[in-house]
Amino acid sequence: MKKKPILMCFQNYYVIENYKYDLQILSKEFDIIIILSNFRLSEKIKIKLFEFLKNIGIEKVYVIPYYEKSNGIERTLLSILNTHIYLLYLRIKMKFNQFEYCISDSRIFIWQKIILENLLSKECLQIGISHDPILLPTEKIKELLDNKDILKIVKSVHKLRQIIPTKKEKKKKDLRIRLLNTFKRFLDLFLDRIFLSYIFYARNFKYDEYDLNSNGETKKYDIKITFYYSSFLFWKKWYHEENKNVYLLKTKDNCLCNNQIKNKIIFLSSGPLMSLEAENSPDRIEKIKLQSIKIANFVNDQLKKNPSLNQLDIRHHPRGINFNKDLFNKQISNNLNNHIKFNILDDDKPISDIACEYEIAFGMMSAVLDGFSASCKTLKVFCLKSLSKERFGEEYFLKLLNENIFFYDDENNELDRNYNRYTKNLKKEKKQNFSQFILDICKK
Repeated sequence: MKKKPILMCFQNYYVIENYKYDLQILSKEFDIIIILSNFRLSEKIKIKLFEFLKNIGIEKVYVIPYYEKSNGIERTLLSILNTHIYLLYLRIKMKFNQFEYCISDSRIFIWQKIILENLLSKECLQIGISHDPILLPTEKIKELLDNKDILKIVKSVHKLRQIIPTKKEKKKKDLRIRLLNTFKRFLDLFLDRIFLSYIFYARNFKYDEYDLNSNGETKKYDIKITFYYSSFLFWKKWYHEENKNVYLLKTKDNCLCNNQIKNKIIFLSSGPLMSLEAENSPDRIEKIKLQSIKIANFVNDQLKKNPSLNQLDIRHHPRGINFNKDLFNKQISNNLNNHIKFNILDDDKPISDIACEYEIAFGMMSAVLDGFSASCKTLKVFCLKSLSKERFGEEYFLKLLNENIFFYDDENNELDRNYNRYTKNLKKEKKQNFSQFILDICKK
């Protein structure tokens, strides 16, 4: 019997590893076709990605040439034209109007907007998927929790991230930067979304009213999937009367832990401190040294509570700079208890494959913490206040609110007391596995 096709449209390749065990299940029941952009997708990473997907039963993967190949983050006149040409190729290669189900993580990027609004049939069930905690700045999450008007919150931010600057703040920008941004807007707003779109599709693909505020969610999906409580709260309010179509799910884990003793601890390096050049910046060098000492102190403290711990693994962010990482590693090693061995992991190992090796995982406020928590039932995951508060403030924990994470005030060696103020009135939501949810939806 021929398997039903499901189309998945993801802007960034690296989110796929989160769904390893769900995709394994779904690929047995459906013919899964994945379309990605080439955002930071080098040839080396692409080979590994395709091999990873093939091993879990997915062989139909297409990469949209959305960015200039030289750096993977800039759009040029050539890359804009290549995007439209490649979509034309896909229209010939694939029968878009025969898809009954499409899962997409955005509709703000023009390639996804074209597929969702022009190529798929009106009968196709469009499922929006939000991979991350809500992107809102901390102060806006507080407004969300205080039941402030959701439209006012959305209108005050750009792509749900930074707060929109005032006109006076915009004028302070360097003239060269302002001119460059004007040219980029011309390429995007006119050349891409109007001129070339009329040539290829006889219509435009302008941003809808709140697309640039809501990260492309003016037009709502038939179903919205979330994996974090903060994201679930936000989308339920944004979808208003349709909020019965917003679901809080979890990714499937492969955990077989059963109270066995584990002796390793892992630190998850993330944030701009490791990805911004520090070699010629005494201030950044000092911050890296200070952070390394705090990390070593936390590990030494955990050793006092659990003497069986004997190894610290470091998993650096893929975009970490070698000088920063080497300085970071040296400082930690110099301050660790002699009982603890020190090891650097490859950054391309899927979280779901290594989480069960550890007794403790810790780091600064980041979605990767929840990735570890979701992958192992017995793992203790800590978010350290000292590493997080400079970037996210005293309420650094709000993006990961109500998840299975210990928010730890390592300066006072106690659980963060401030966190309890926000959780006392929250209830734990029961989460269904992502793969089971899709099976139920698509087999109705």
